[in-house]
Amino acid sequence: TDFYSEAKDSKNYTIIKRTPVNTLSVPDVTYSGDYYNVEFKTDSDGEVTYQYFDKNNDSYLDTKPTSAGEYIVIVTTAETVKYYGSEKNATIKIIKRTPDTTVSVSDVVYVGDNYNVAVDTDSNGNVYYQYYDKTNGSYLDGKPTSAGEYTVTVTTSETALYYESEDTATFKIIKRDPTISLSVPDTVVGQTYAPVLETDSDSKSI
Repeated sequence: TDFYSEAKDSKNYTIIKRTPVNTLSVPDVTYSGDYYNVEFKTDSDGEVTYQYFDKNNDSYLDTKPTSAGEYIVIVTTAETVKYYGSEKNATIKIIKRTPDTTVSVSDVVYVGDNYNVAVDTDSNGNVYYQYYDKTNGSYLDGKPTSAGEYTVTVTTSETALYYESEDTATFKIIKRDPTISLSVPDTVVGQTYAPVLETDSDSKSI
């Protein structure tokens, strides 16, 4: 201009991509077979991919795990024009349930009775029974029916969802106290007579 000469100035500057802000959360504990959520949030506009690693077998999985074990979920966001790529991971623990198993037998079982061994369990495992004769100190091949004192041990097998469980109950099988009624008819000298015995016992009178 009439007053100023020409002047120039320059400034270097850099345009950079954003580093994504990510959050990843999983449940503290998940039970085997249950649905669970892997919650991932990001401000990136990149594609999000999930990868699961089985720490027990040291291998990557094709799908989200549901069996008992310890896993790592790796969440990746792809690089875009605006954002760098990113990666975040979290540990997933999946455990089996401990079954609630109880066994009970009637307070009084009589010899010859068909008695019930009641098992209440939330396990989906097979149920096994084992009987022990406390009088003779030996295990039995089947359900006892003779008089004595016994212990029944009930076991549920381990499954994909439940651990093994066990419970025991002690019971006695006793004999019945028979009812007896004896009567003798009135008679006269020289007449034959016999006493009359009435009982619910299966034993012969002596």
